[in-house]
Amino acid sequence: MINKHMQPIIILGIDGLDPCLVKKFVETGIMPRLRKYVKRCFFAKMLSTIPPLTIPAWASLFTGLDQSQLQAYDMFRVNKHFNIKFLTNDIWRGEYLWDILSLYGIKMGVLFFPFLYNPYPINGFMITDPVLGKIKTYPPNLHLHLSCLTEFTVLHNILPPLMIHSSKKNLRCKMKLLNELEHKSDGWQVLFLQDGLSDISMHQGNLKDIIEAYSLIDELIGNAFEICESNNWYLLIVSDHGLQRAKRVFSIGTYFVVKGLTKLREISPLTKLSLVLYQFLLSELAKVDHKLSRILINLIKHLKFKSSRGSKKSTIQFYDISSTIIPYFSVGSNFANLWIGKILSHDRFLHDLSNLPIMEKIRGKAYCHNDGAKDGMYLTPLTLEFREDIQPEYLPLPKIMFRTNGFMHRKYATFIAYGPSIKGGLKFDYSISIIDFLPTLLAMLHVPIPDDRHGRIITEMFKSQDVIKIQYIPKPRISVIMKLKGLKKALSHRQDIQ
Repeated sequence: MINKHMQPIIILGIDGLDPCLVKKFVETGIMPRLRKYVKRCFFAKMLSTIPPLTIPAWASLFTGLDQSQLQAYDMFRVNKHFNIKFLTNDIWRGEYLWDILSLYGIKMGVLFFPFLYNPYPINGFMITDPVLGKIKTYPPNLHLHLSCLTEFTVLHNILPPLMIHSSKKNLRCKMKLLNELEHKSDGWQVLFLQDGLSDISMHQGNLKDIIEAYSLIDELIGNAFEICESNNWYLLIVSDHGLQRAKRVFSIGTYFVVKGLTKLREISPLTKLSLVLYQFLLSELAKVDHKLSRILINLIKHLKFKSSRGSKKSTIQFYDISSTIIPYFSVGSNFANLWIGKILSHDRFLHDLSNLPIMEKIRGKAYCHNDGAKDGMYLTPLTLEFREDIQPEYLPLPKIMFRTNGFMHRKYATFIAYGPSIKGGLKFDYSISIIDFLPTLLAMLHVPIPDDRHGRIITEMFKSQDVIKIQYIPKPRISVIMKLKGLKKALSHRQDIQ
């Protein structure tokens, strides 16, 4: 039996919200609103996807599927012909929390889910992220009912220096939207709202920008707490990954060239100059955490190294695919993914890598897509985990290793729960997994959990086990229900036309 008497649940998704920084900023007074409520919350670190990257992490968080099930180890997929397909969160339509809740008659609002480009019919409403371009909604006339939707700034293709300013403006619009939806709670039982200011500040700004971002996010969080406290609702705060300081850059591209494992293409003098300037900014100006250096770094990346969406990514521009042994590698944290060619001698290659003093662990097991093909590639990447202060860089920079003072993704995300049945107490050193979120939420709503979800129920966060109901349903049965509902809707639409 579905728990239709469950109080409404607000889910705040804060991209890049780091649990260590949250704890520090709560203690030092930078986040006073969260500090007011934190002792009444269940607060834990949450292990993200490996590597901790935006698209796989958000997809895993809201489908409950792990990376092997999603086939998402990065922001893209690579096939044996070296073709790269960029991922979007549209790919897993039908697997998300809101898809499951729609089957059981539970209304959900989905606001600004990252990299979900196309809204689609659900039992509720959906708004796309202005980072992706002009806001689109389901239903299409939603802007007539939510007045502040017209106030958002489209962030797509905006220059890096303007990103933080416009993102702050959008965050304030989201606060207004949250207040507006408080008074329209008859239209939803679960509400998800995402904001990316903390992640944008990490990539585009310096420490001052990050502190200002967390202070603004604290206003959004405080607003949500006040709404939930006054209405006796639940509030869940989640992120996809954290952030951490990088002290040294390891140019993995240059390392493989020097080792003879890959070859560079011909690079123009202007591009070479850009690479030299890029390294200089990373190693010299970034030492003092100067905002100008961040702006210049991001402008160079934006103008010189950025490729258009859906095209071959930047690595391919620098390395010779026809003769290379390692055709692709990517970075974004202290992890690096490698898609490697069959002809590589694994023993020697792995031995050399594992003996690097900056290497922590080599994860994964690469398997070949087609053993009989001459151009076969290993499609499951080997994931290299470097020390926490090491930032791998794929660009062929002049130096293999040099000091820096930047920011990158951390493998731990944030999980905070608050509400009538939530057990308070800081559990910061206690870690849960990103795939535990969806089954826990379904258990709260007494909705059957698809049996292909391998996360556990976070039972220890509840005051009493009576609030949850744990039941599983075979995944094929879910698929049948979805098809029947789709057929019923199609027939109803056909009758309306006739």
